[in-house]
Amino acid sequence: RTTGDAAKNSKNNVMLVGDLIVWFYEDLAGIKADPEQPAFKHSIMRPQPVGDLKFVNAAYHSMSGQIKSDWKIDNKIFHWNISIPANTTATVFVPATGRDVVYESGRLASKAKGVQFVREENGRAVYEIESGQYSFTSNRFKTIKPLPFASMPIISPGDSTVAISDKILVNMSCETPAAKIYYTLD
Repeated sequence: RTTGDAAKNSKNNVMLVGDLIVWFYEDLAGIKADPEQPAFKHSIMRPQPVGDLKFVNAAYHSMSGQIKSDWKIDNKIFHWNISIPANTTATVFVPATGRDVVYESGRLASKAKGVQFVREENGRAVYEIESGQYSFTSNRFKTIKPLPFASMPIISPGDSTVAISDKILVNMSCETPAAKIYYTLD
């Protein structure tokens, strides 16, 4: 709720939710428009398995039709079902240590109909695909380990009654074990 008085306004931030939704679609599900071909005429599909997340199921309703990205990790195998609307194409980045471990509907992906191998890039096998439904699997891939974060430091003066010429003792601590606190005096 927003009012004229900033102190009474909601602390919910619409941009945070907006950024979170973008992260869900573009990073976790991997559905992104190609900036060179607007309106999802060509999609960039690059899902990001992260941490211990085991599945993502997302769909985006573009002007050309529904784009789906449905992936899961089961028994250390990455399973990814994709749907690309008619009259559109996509570049897909399959998490894999090489193209020899990527399959589409049970056959080596580079030999599957409508799939063309392009390159290997940063732990992914990259393919160009036509419109249609695809079922990729990869039995060797890496997930991103989330970076650890530290709790906010607690900074407090040792004494609140200080004369101008006195030295001020400031205590700095953090609830995160072994956290390093850096500061400047400028």
